[in-house]
Amino acid sequence: MKTKDLGTSIARSMERAFARKPLLALCFCLGCLLVSCRAPEKVTIDPNEKDWDTQVQELLAGKTDQISITASPVIDDQLERFTGNSQLRKLILDQGCITDRSGETLASFKNLLQLRLRESPLTDISMAEIRKLESLMFLNLPQAEITAQGIKALADHPNLQQLRLGGAGINDEACEAMQLLPELRYVHLIGPSLTEQGVQALAFIPKLQSLYVDQCNLPEEAWDELLRQRPDIHFHLDQQHLDRDPAKHPH
Repeated sequence: MKTKDLGTSIARSMERAFARKPLLALCFCLGCLLVSCRAPEKVTIDPNEKDWDTQVQELLAGKTDQISITASPVIDDQLERFTGNSQLRKLILDQGCITDRSGETLASFKNLLQLRLRESPLTDISMAEIRKLESLMFLNLPQAEITAQGIKALADHPNLQQLRLGGAGINDEACEAMQLLPELRYVHLIGPSLTEQGVQALAFIPKLQSLYVDQCNLPEEAWDELLRQRPDIHFHLDQQHLDRDPAKHPH
């Protein structure tokens, strides 16, 4: 069997297995995250957090407009339970493991303002669905596998103001694509793969106010031009102001 055919066969077998056994899909996602070279994020767990079933029941009853789960994983099957809910404004899932299978489900939350999915391996496929959320203002996908094509799928989004993404797929082309987001003000990149061209592209995001970059492969000196062109930007590199930042101030 050819390598390509073998890969396709394996992928189809995995898809069928995950469809029959959602728990297997969850275990697979968690395993992938454990072997990832990306540094784990510190997640603050709310000790008073209500469990998943309670929060979903309150949402469906119209008692809340948000779901926030910081302590336990959530999988695609669980999210589908309230597909099409128009009450939902904020969705926070900090322990994974939402995949591209939930793209259409996410797109059905038409009034969503904030979406934060940590430890969830979404790809560019889901970005095309997320683009349908016209009300969305805050998008946080730090462990997704997003590339320039995914960001281009968000082009001309009318309300997206904050974008937080991670991974080597965030390269120079991806930074150039961010210029297509007319309301983008706050950007946080984790582990991007950039050259000076990408830094230059970030400087040309029209309404950019705040830029945080962590775990980048560039030396500090590479950011000097950005600080020169955009002294108005609140800039942090690895959570710190640069010494030569004209806007440097204590926090």
